[in-house]
Amino acid sequence: MTEEDPTVAYNHYYRYVISSVGTEVPGVEIQVEDQEGNQVNQGQEGEICVRGPNIMKGYLNNLEGTCDEDKLKAYMKSHISSFKVPKKFLTVDDFPRSPAGKILKRELKKGFLE
Repeated sequence: MTEEDPTVAYNHYYRYVISSVGTEVPGVEIQVEDQEGNQVNQGQEGEICVRGPNIMKGYLNNLEGTCDEDKLKAYMKSHISSFKVPKKFLTVDDFPRSPAGKILKRELKKGFLE
């Protein structure tokens, strides 16, 4: 699951069940569906489907299906001061990293200057 917040379910201490992911966190709905989108019975195979406020509205590795620069700017303007909203956006396949694994911000900045 790549398009969700780290927590969609929690195996509670007071009702812990071995081999279970627990119950969904408040505001989240989880069900297992078949290829046609029908809910499957317990024990059947299917796709785990999650709905809630912590689920991304975009798609991993699908920039066309995810990024709308105008919507992104409008969202940012409603949450931060307008002078902090970037004038330009840059999409990268991966972050440049040092041998220690730290993101090299100076290398990212070069992409904006090119």
